[in-house]
Amino acid sequence: MESRYSDEDAAQFVAESGAHEILALRTYTARLLGREPSLVLHGGGNTSAKGTAKTLLGESVDVLWVKGSGWDLASIEAPGHPAVRLEPLRKLRTLRSLRDEDMVNGKDDGGNAAAFPR
Repeated sequence: MESRYSDEDAAQFVAESGAHEILALRTYTARLLGREPSLVLHGGGNTSAKGTAKTLLGESVDVLWVKGSGWDLASIEAPGHPAVRLEPLRKLRTLRSLRDEDMVNGKDDGGNAAAFPR
């Protein structure tokens, strides 16, 4: 398989996206993956990226941008990777077991993507 990644295209995508650089690069590469039918079924696939973002209050926090349901990788936009604060999730890792609904209720992330600029 030949790589379709282009430093020039990636830089242009970041400059035009208005999103956090890490998120913009993840969006660019997610689209490359999504456009390759031998790698991803239409509408499928998962991508994520870790980085630091500012909250609406200007605090820097570690986040994980995760591809949301319903987004097609071939045409995904930055909002298709909502941010989740990592610190509450790291604390939950100390538990011996964790049900899905307890994880959702226990992450206490202060509003997910709404708290972070794109």
